[in-house]
Amino acid sequence: MEHDSEVLTVAFSPDGTQLVTQCGFLIGSPTRLWETATGRELAWMAHGHWLAFSPDGTRLVTRADNTAGLWETATGRELGRIRHGSMVYAAAFSPDGTRLATGSGDNTARLWETATGRELGRMKHDYGGTVTTVVFSPDGTRLATGSTNSTDAARLWETATGLELARMKHGGRVLGIVFSPDGTRLATRGEEKTVRRSVWAARSAWLSTSARMWETATGRELARLERGSGTVKVAFSPDGTRLATGSADKTARLWETATGRELARMEHGGTVYAVAFSPDGTRLATGSADKTARLWAA
Repeated sequence: MEHDSEVLTVAFSPDGTQLVTQCGFLIGSPTRLWETATGRELAWMAHGHWLAFSPDGTRLVTRADNTAGLWETATGRELGRIRHGSMVYAAAFSPDGTRLATGSGDNTARLWETATGRELGRMKHDYGGTVTTVVFSPDGTRLATGSTNSTDAARLWETATGLELARMKHGGRVLGIVFSPDGTRLATRGEEKTVRRSVWAARSAWLSTSARMWETATGRELARLERGSGTVKVAFSPDGTRLATGSADKTARLWETATGRELARMEHGGTVYAVAFSPDGTRLATGSADKTARLWAA
């Protein structure tokens, strides 16, 4: 599926028959919907960046400016918009599709009723910064959030009450979070400081991105993957036995979650910005700075 610029997002619909892609760094860049069997383009949504499919695949949510937009996937018709007081950076549907979580530049995550757009609650990160990522646990009882403020890091919340359950820290900003299918683990993508020597300074600190796995019950760190490789995206396989990562080193990689062992590596011609497993786990979709989205046997 050819694009005019870098492909930053790829995601399968819940039934695996459609693939959504979004290219370009500008907010006005369109979201496109494709038929996976043929590669045929089905719809074009000009509102902005794609964020999430509903669990039944009938709707998707995009972001632009201070709004999250809801769309009908069968027709590409806009169903409504939810407004924040600041830029919307992330969104996720609850497993039953009745709620939508959003993350914003006003350092809050908010819960909304999808049928009406009514706000149900909000969870605030203490030290400012942008909430860059939100994701529901598989049973919908918890919400994981990540912030650009390294002090706030990643947090786990109870959706019914807004109570904070756990906090997990990288050395810098947390930019992505995913739950394992059974909800017992979290994978995060975040920054950490490394020390390098150069001709300009004997010792200097650099920020690189890495992937880590955590135990959700305790917030305990279980493993680190791709340390210092510039990890851009992480995704669990449907059965939870593998983790896919996309990186600035122009590769997508598959890892064994039980051991942290690398299983496979797939080459692109540029940074791999997006990775997503098909619902049955047999295929991996990737999006890259080389202006392509690709499907691989996983």
